[in-house]
Amino acid sequence: MEFIYAIQMIHLRDTEHIVVIMHRHWAVLLLPIISTIFIAIIPPAILLLVSRVAPIPTIALSSTLGLFVLVIFWLILTATLLIELVYYWLDVWVLTNERVIDIEQRGLFHREISEFGVENVQDVTVETFTFLATLLHFGTITIHTAGDKSFVIKDIPNANSVREIIINTQRQVNRYVGTLKVGANQTQESHD
Repeated sequence: MEFIYAIQMIHLRDTEHIVVIMHRHWAVLLLPIISTIFIAIIPPAILLLVSRVAPIPTIALSSTLGLFVLVIFWLILTATLLIELVYYWLDVWVLTNERVIDIEQRGLFHREISEFGVENVQDVTVETFTFLATLLHFGTITIHTAGDKSFVIKDIPNANSVREIIINTQRQVNRYVGTLKVGANQTQESHD
């Protein structure tokens, strides 16, 4: 599936086309989802235990209040999980034939967009940190540029394949730039 919203956040140049659009691997959502489910189960379990120990009138008075607090708790928990899903969905990396664009959602109303030219890529490193990442083939890509800044793309699916795509795109750009320089030098020599 193409990520239409990613294309809407950036403006492609006339000669530019998208090579690949990436976002984090779905497995990074496992921890937030599992922890949310676990945390959501704890209050009803506590209420169930308290209702077995407490006398009947106490439970009758507190059941409405307890249910209200439980529903508010679940709403807050659900909102927290939805925010995590929004961050997951809106963190996007776009590789074009001219540049790498990093769209990072830092908060609900805070987005950071960084970019650098593909011709500035010096080195691309892939790291896999966990057993799950190795098993599901995702990892962290670090792109070292000609400048001082390195770009880190975390939890990318098929990180090694993406690394190859970045390197091949960079080679194509450098070959194209090289032919332009050779053509310009030959034109200048013929005018001299």
